Amino acid sequence: MTITVKENLAQFKAQNREVDEVEGLFEQEFPSNNLQSSLIQFMRKIGFTQTWCKWIEQGIETASFSVLLNGSPCGYFNSTNCIRQGDPLSPLLFCVCMEMLSVIIDEAASLNQIITPFSKGSLSITHLLFADDVLLFAEASVLLAKGINDCFIRFMQCSGLEVNLNKSEVFFSEGDSKCKGAIKDTLNIPQGSLPIKYLALPLITSRLSAADCAPLISKIHKRIASWSNRLLSRAGRVELTKSILNSFHPYWAASFHLPAGILDKIEKIFRDFIWAGPSLLKSYHPIAWDSICTPKAEGGLGLQKLKDLNKAADMKQIWSIIKKKKSLWPWHPDGPIVEQYPPDGEYLIAIRPKTSVHQVLREGIWDRIMLQRLPSINLILEKALVISSAEDEAIWKDTIDGSFSLKSAWNGIREHHSKIAWASSVWFKGHIPKMSFTAWSQKPTKSCKWVHPEPGCVKLNCDASLASSLASIGGLLRTNDSSVLAMYSQDKIQMSIHELELEAICHGASLASSLDIDRLWIESDSLLAVNVIEGSVPCPWKKRLSLAHLKNTLLEFASWKVSHIWREANRPADFLSKVDCPLKGSCIQGVSLPHPLYDYVKEDDEGTLYYRL
Repeated sequence: MTITVKENLAQFKAQNREVDEVEGLFEQEFPSNNLQSSLIQFMRKIGFTQTWCKWIEQGIETASFSVLLNGSPCGYFNSTNCIRQGDPLSPLLFCVCMEMLSVIIDEAASLNQIITPFSKGSLSITHLLFADDVLLFAEASVLLAKGINDCFIRFMQCSGLEVNLNKSEVFFSEGDSKCKGAIKDTLNIPQGSLPIKYLALPLITSRLSAADCAPLISKIHKRIASWSNRLLSRAGRVELTKSILNSFHPYWAASFHLPAGILDKIEKIFRDFIWAGPSLLKSYHPIAWDSICTPKAEGGLGLQKLKDLNKAADMKQIWSIIKKKKSLWPWHPDGPIVEQYPPDGEYLIAIRPKTSVHQVLREGIWDRIMLQRLPSINLILEKALVISSAEDEAIWKDTIDGSFSLKSAWNGIREHHSKIAWASSVWFKGHIPKMSFTAWSQKPTKSCKWVHPEPGCVKLNCDASLASSLASIGGLLRTNDSSVLAMYSQDKIQMSIHELELEAICHGASLASSLDIDRLWIESDSLLAVNVIEGSVPCPWKKRLSLAHLKNTLLEFASWKVSHIWREANRPADFLSKVDCPLKGSCIQGVSLPHPLYDYVKEDDEGTLYYRL
């Protein structure tokens, strides 16, 4: 409805002749028993069944009230003045009463007692109703003002509802101002100035400015301030952000394209609230917002980027233009779309009934040149599917039933990431949000995997471990197809872990040399040991002889290289290097791999991704 009002307002402001617009609020209470008979009679007239009318009549007649004294009800008394505001039935009956006003205005318009400036063929807009909020449009003349007044008086006589003059205003378009004073006196309503708020949104026809969006920012701040006395965990703040704070923006986005600066400001409030709490103080944000605004299955928290949601809301409006050929509100920056193109134009593929799909298709592809005057439609056409049928029909191919949905539009716009293996271990059914958030905040930031050596090359993975006074080394040699040529696990005397890592490499290289391997690739999860072999850091003096022996051994290979691997992708060597490993000694081929070593080797061969915290 807000979009319809914006369109009317744009035409209203552009009128050269004088036009007036009346905004009124009716007091939502029922002060007279005259309502009961009028309401029931009106309900019968518009088609309510006798049963329905009887139910409503009994609900009105049997209304009773009680007063609480010291927290306890003290008897009941019947209503002598019909039902009043606060009664659960009141809002529903009020809507029926406002329908009565709508009928009265329509009758006045049919008798030319109210003449609207907003008409297009057989369609004319005299008024818009939303609960007790009424917008009424008419040409500016004292005679028509009297017609509006007569409608209000007639409605008051039928229903007992009165216009709340303190909340009503009259607005005039640019033009001759001679009759403005007389119209205001006739209506007994003060003159207002545009822009105004309608249904909690600014009623403007231009682009939104930062000042226009101030109420949205203020509303978010007020809601956060209401939680200042609550001890909220970060997991709780995330849920409040998703369920409450993130619900304010879509309502505005359904009617406006919000400025990028405003969206950034709102997201900053969200970030500060999640990490710092209701105080919104500047704090350290350990995880990037882009990572947070991804689905949980892809490593995020399930929040959505407001810019993506804003674009999806724009797509919904464009889809409405394409799909609803007789839509009331299709709009273009220069005015109503139906007025921007000639009747025989080929640009509006779904707005002009005479234009069919084949006229804007070239060899089954949308003709972008033909559609260049409507660049916004290009985005929507990426998701539109052409169905060959008797009549042209736009189908949204991202949903099963072919209808548009904001969720599917957002999913098509957002940046996609690969699914994370550990997500199901954090966000499972019945999880405790606080514990899951803590686990998620320690999520892996890097992934790694074991890489197969080239054909003809053998890879040595080795590791070392140190537990109390016990030390051990281990490793294995694998070919391009992940076949294990040899493996070893040996206890060693007490020494530093860095010395043990070098010892593990030396032992593995000697084992490879004894097998007449031609090309060797050494991988160790000790970056220091790799740097020592490459010569980028000095070797500990205790291991200089071992390093010299290793280099002499490496000279026996036609080619060799050494590289670092994260511990998470070095699990087979890590298993063999454990002090309590059951496979002590050196084993060369023909030995079945025990569990879990067999599983580790198999996962490496399958290219499993391992995540590092």
